[in-house]
Amino acid sequence: VAVLYSLPTFLWDHAVPEFSGRPLSDLGGVARALEEGHVPYEVVILGMSEIRPDPFPGTDLSRYRVIVAPSVSLLSEEQVVRLQEFGERGGTLIVVGDLGTRDEKGLARETKAREGLRTARFVKRPLGSGMFPSSRRTESPQLRERWRQLSDGVRTAVAQPLVGSTLPRWTWVKTWTHEGGLFSAHFVNYDFDLEGGRARPSEPVRVSIRLPGSVEPEEATWRVPGKPDRQLAFDREPGGISVLLPSLQLYGVLVVG
Repeated sequence: VAVLYSLPTFLWDHAVPEFSGRPLSDLGGVARALEEGHVPYEVVILGMSEIRPDPFPGTDLSRYRVIVAPSVSLLSEEQVVRLQEFGERGGTLIVVGDLGTRDEKGLARETKAREGLRTARFVKRPLGSGMFPSSRRTESPQLRERWRQLSDGVRTAVAQPLVGSTLPRWTWVKTWTHEGGLFSAHFVNYDFDLEGGRARPSEPVRVSIRLPGSVEPEEATWRVPGKPDRQLAFDREPGGISVLLPSLQLYGVLVVG
């Protein structure tokens, strides 16, 4: 899963008199939804050639099954073509807010070209016409429902998520593939008791991990800073493993290889 960060869109939104803050709110909303939905993701930058070379043309989009575009209003023609090619090869583009309504210089795009990308069969909108509220707004049941809709939409499009479990919403996870046939999943517990000044330990939970083809699961090691490593028993599953994670105080790493 990749999330697009559009430098031209952010610069445009800050420069125009009708500044909305929408790109920041939707980027933050998407990131929060994926974190609480336990969907690991990478950020792909859409650059602006007048400021720095755009890295997007050289990005290998075949690594991703899903790309999420949170209010990416400004897109160059080359960026539009690359997203279309991604979708035509079987990828899913999940959109929140505007998409490519202007070119990279902020000029309004022709209606026909704009509609062609907006209505493509590979484009999905889990929130419909909805967007995310300001990132500074207090959490509410309605906001949590939007997070759930977005994360569910991404997980459905991915079909085989990297992490499948009943992890608590406050346990967030990031995954890495390393040289030497190793894979790691980093778990952070954000369930914090402000009055007591400490984190609430999570309960042990079973987690399914989808492993890349370069990783052969021979052992699973649980690592916590300041504590001895623990070898965990695991069950092999098609494409990965299932393992019971111990209680998480703050931070722990599962290393498989």
